[in-house]
Amino acid sequence: MSFISTHPSPRQQINNSIVSLIAEGVSHLYHQTAQELATWRRRSRERAELRGMSDLDLSDIGLSRVDALYESGKPVWRE
Repeated sequence: MSFISTHPSPRQQINNSIVSLIAEGVSHLYHQTAQELATWRRRSRERAELRGMSDLDLSDIGLSRVDALYESGKPVWRE
């Protein structure tokens, strides 16, 4: 009868820790990326809406046509 240990060796524990840290990092990076993409989509929608506003609508929110064109012309990654 052979003895099979159910406890991981120190080397296996280190490997499991490394894998766990990598998985945690990848998960964090995925969530950060998803949040950034959601922000970019929101900015894109808002800027498209600005482009479509009438001069009267723009004046109601305190913007000129030039302001709206400047804001709506920014790339999505810029605030």
